[in-house]
Order: sequence, then C-alpha cells, then structure tokens
Amino acid sequence: MNIEQLREIYDTYQRKHDVDPSAERDERPELVRYYLPSMNFGFVLFSNLTPQNADQVIADTIAYYQQKGCDFEWKYFDYDTPADLPERLIAQGLQPDEAEAVMVLEIKNAPARLLETPQYDIQRATTLEQLHHADAIQDAVWGNEPRQKVSERVLGMWDDDPNSVSLHIAYIENKPVSYGRVEFSQGDNPFASIWSGSTLPDYRGRGIYTAVVASRLQEAQQRQYQYLTVDAKPDTSMPILNKLGFITITYSTPYNWAVGG
Repeated sequence: MNIEQLREIYDTYQRKHDVDPSAERDERPELVRYYLPSMNFGFVLFSNLTPQNADQVIADTIAYYQQKGCDFEWKYFDYDTPADLPERLIAQGLQPDEAEAVMVLEIKNAPARLLETPQYDIQRATTLEQLHHADAIQDAVWGNEPRQKVSERVLGMWDDDPNSVSLHIAYIENKPVSYGRVEFSQGDNPFASIWSGSTLPDYRGRGIYTAVVASRLQEAQQRQYQYLTVDAKPDTSMPILNKLGFITITYSTPYNWAVGG
C-alpha cells in the first residue's frame, strides 16, 4: 500500500470519523472539532477549507471554543488546504508547536522482532498503583513540562470505555522503567494508536522502548486491528520506528490557541 492510499484510509478513519468516547464531537462539512469536558480542552482534527472560507471558519472556531472557555489545538497536516492555512491560523492568533511525523504500520507487515515475545517484563496496568508507576516515569522523563498525568488520562478513558485504552509498563528488577499506552478506536475503525512512549534515561539503549512498542502492537493484533499509528518526534522516536517498518505518511503541526491569548 502506497503513501497516498494510507493517507486516504487515515483521513477517513482517524480524522473524519474517529469517535472519542470522552469527547463531544461537532462535525461540519468543512471541519471536525472536539471538546473534552474532563480536560476543558478542544481540538480540530480534520479540516477541508478553501481560500474563500478559511478565514471565516477559523474565526468561527475560535468563537466556538471561546464560548466554552477552553484552550484548543488545531492539528494541521502538511497536505491540508488551502496551502497558506498555517499563515492564516497564525494571523488569527494561533501559535505553532513542534511538528511530528504521522507514521503508520500495517500490522500484517510488521517485522518479526515486533511479533516475538518481549524479553523484558512488560505488564498491562490494571491497578491504580501501576498507573502511578507511569506517572513517576513521566515526571522523571519530562520534568516540569506541563502534561496531563498518565493516571488521569487512562482513568478518564476507562470510565468511558474500559476497552478503549491499555497502558503497558516495563519493569526491570521490579522497577518501572518505561511505559506507553495504546488506544483502540471504536466501530469499524481499523486503527489502534500508540502514545507517550517514555523510558528512564538510565535504561535507554537497551531495546526497552522497542519492546513496549511490540507489546502494544501484539495487543492490537490480538484485538484484530489492521493498522498501528503514532505521532513521532523526528529527533527521538521517529528513527527507531522507521527501523521497525513504520511509514511516514505526512507531518502534522499543532497550532495552539489559549483563552485570553
């Protein structure tokens, strides 16, 4: 399957018709936007704009989230229209963040190393204590960078649908050293997505990150998903995922707007 075909499937299921059980969804012909009450946060996941309507749609979207009193993110993909959409977003006060590679792996084509039993002790979290293990890893890796706690995100999703997310944690001598989550789409969406792969600095370079990817892929395979997707940072996880067979279908850039700007 070539990149154009993967983009078409990705857009259909992950951008136009994805269903987040914890979010309010507002679908319009020209865009799809969400609101997460639990986080008081919004995001635009898909847009199909023209030079004629882009400025008005952006202004309407700002007003929509202003009324809700929340910050929001407009996720721009490199092939979105019009071509000057980034400049139009900036002109109305949205600020670009770091671009990430959108990567997809067709699970049936996964390399053998991702299908082997991981050599490390990787557990699917089932208790609050394990969720707090992931919080501790996140704090150690990301420091003071503002992020929602892993436990808050997972518990919120479990409340909406216990089957919608799994958290995989790697342990060495009973110490939690790495974690990542995998989210499962609803309905006929063939995509599972992996997020937040983080490993303590002292344990990097041992293949633990790859083992946690393998563990999540194998769960997605067991649950009969066809594709695994991830937003990867070009200078960290992207090179590893390239070697594991993931294909970059585009780059995405979050454009952020804050209440009171």
